[in-house]
Amino acid sequence: ATSVLTVAERNVYLPSAGIAWLIGAGVAAGRRRFAQPRGRGIAIAMAAALAITAAFETTRALGDWRDDQTMYAAMVRAQPAHAEARIGLANELLQRGATREARVHLDAADRAEPRHPALHVARGWAAAIDGDWAGELAEAREALASNPARADAWVHEISALVRLDRLGEADSLNAIRWAAYPHTPRLESLRGRVALLRDRPDEALPLLESATRWIRDDAALFAALGDARSRLGQVGEARDAFERAVALEPSSYDTWLKLALSRAAAGDRAASEQALARAAALPEAADGRAARLRLGLEQRWRGGP
Repeated sequence: ATSVLTVAERNVYLPSAGIAWLIGAGVAAGRRRFAQPRGRGIAIAMAAALAITAAFETTRALGDWRDDQTMYAAMVRAQPAHAEARIGLANELLQRGATREARVHLDAADRAEPRHPALHVARGWAAAIDGDWAGELAEAREALASNPARADAWVHEISALVRLDRLGEADSLNAIRWAAYPHTPRLESLRGRVALLRDRPDEALPLLESATRWIRDDAALFAALGDARSRLGQVGEARDAFERAVALEPSSYDTWLKLALSRAAAGDRAASEQALARAAALPEAADGRAARLRLGLEQRWRGGP
């Protein structure tokens, strides 16, 4: 058992309910025991002191509960060997893309509890952020060896296979998971991406659209949705999806290029040029694709061949 709870609401609500009950019981007992006004005053003063002390302690702890990252950080300070807290803090850091900092906490969690399935899932996420698809796949399979029912590990496993262009394996695994857990948004997203890679946008589109109803923070999902809509001639809808994708991941060079094309196709030259400028400012623009796209679009706008 651990002396540190991982959900702040439990820290607040359950003790508060207990304190309220204790105060009420104390006041009631005091009124029975101290029939005289002076006795009742003593009981009320004791209850007030208890309430003030509890309020002070709760207020003192509130700074650590303002968000999940500060809560996990406080837990790590109190119990450096608390694997769950280390993994939780690492996940919060990974949401910001801070893989180096996250790995420090994951290594500490590994020393404390090396067989924790969530440890390998978090390491798989870190590998995915770093573009290490083979590492993501290996970590996902380590997690599944400990707990075959972890849906987040399935997603990393299938996503890594897609990135590694092992579409046959990804399809097979996704079909197995889908049979057990139909209409799971993350699996819908992956099924849609596989269909898109197989050049089946009409099959991909409903899957991707369904996934985005539940998943609102995945730039790759919205970029795939934009691709599917673009291939099906849905120009305005494709532009909207790409705009959502770059809002979530402003460093995505490919998505800025696709957004520039979709804005040009929608007839918005100024917005297309803005997207091109954002793409050209990224390090990946050294490949020359942004410059070539600009020349091609300028010819189109001039009415050239």
